[in-house]
Amino acid sequence: MGGRLISSLILTGAILATAPCALAATEYDVIDLPGMNASNGFNYARALNDLGQVVGGNSHVLLYSGGTTQELDFQNIAIPTVGTGINDSGQIVGFGFSGQSGKAGQASQAFFYSNGTDANLASLLPYPGASWAHSVNASGEAVVENYETVNGGPDHLLTYQNGIVTDLHVTGFSPTIINDLGHIAGTVNQRASFYDGQVHDLGTPAGDVSVASGMNNSDQIVGYIRDGSTGAASAYLYSNGAITELGTLHGDNSYAYAINNLGQIVGSSDSNVVLGGAFIDSNDQMTDLNTLIAPGGNPQGLHIDDAFGISDSGYILGTGSTLGPSPTYETVLLVPATPEPGACGIALIATAGLLRRRRAGDVSLVSLVK
Repeated sequence: MGGRLISSLILTGAILATAPCALAATEYDVIDLPGMNASNGFNYARALNDLGQVVGGNSHVLLYSGGTTQELDFQNIAIPTVGTGINDSGQIVGFGFSGQSGKAGQASQAFFYSNGTDANLASLLPYPGASWAHSVNASGEAVVENYETVNGGPDHLLTYQNGIVTDLHVTGFSPTIINDLGHIAGTVNQRASFYDGQVHDLGTPAGDVSVASGMNNSDQIVGYIRDGSTGAASAYLYSNGAITELGTLHGDNSYAYAINNLGQIVGSSDSNVVLGGAFIDSNDQMTDLNTLIAPGGNPQGLHIDDAFGISDSGYILGTGSTLGPSPTYETVLLVPATPEPGACGIALIATAGLLRRRRAGDVSLVSLVK
């Protein structure tokens, strides 16, 4: 009898816990990132990791971590400019400038930063032109774009890991992101593309411009397609070889910028008629992030305009602005708010308590009903 009662309690708690929670949308607190404020809509933050660390910059490489923003010290890049990617180990990639005179000296130089030490990749790359490191995956593999000459392209697709540069012998590919499989998403001739040992066009409509902005470890890719005739933009998801357009929040334009390993997509949607805003698309449902702010979670009253990064842990990186004739722009981190124990939480707490009491021999089916 005791074993069946315990099983019944577990089942009851599980049913009560999962049903309401599965339907409940996550709410967020809005954190204004100190030192990374946007200016006139231009954003100084570029990427985040699962720990909620954010990297970016504008003439200095900035790292937000644990509530503060710091400027990183570099020894091998004279003018470190911006961090473009960060992994969960805190390894950072980006680019800067040498500060020397002449075209070659002023060209962008890719860097790799780890444990307080920076590596200027320019001396390791096979081509003397400008270089940019765009993204770094969990194993510390970075994707790099390198111009063939100091006067420009063609651009070559490379990777860097553990001090070794690998030339992928691909030209004309502008990379955006590398995932943990070493696969790369980007753009070729204004068309969203994908590299997994060979280059694939994602198959967006002919005549339209398409961009690949984000990718996860399942090789799902998101971005947007701009209609070649009307100029309207539409967010899309590429998955299992097929393109699905996500629609819009407000009827005119939408842009998908990032996707995490749970398949959650973030981006923005705008309209010529009503105020646009950032969205999250989860389980084929696009929701305005401004409707998901926790009570008291947005003390500055910012309108969340864009969302361009989402971690597996649920952090969302974006921009917000004050409304009115003279708006100010802020870089923000949306942090999942700690939920109050609702029906689901109470059920789990009660079930756990009843199980402990049952083991002590002082609970009955009658007391459970009461």
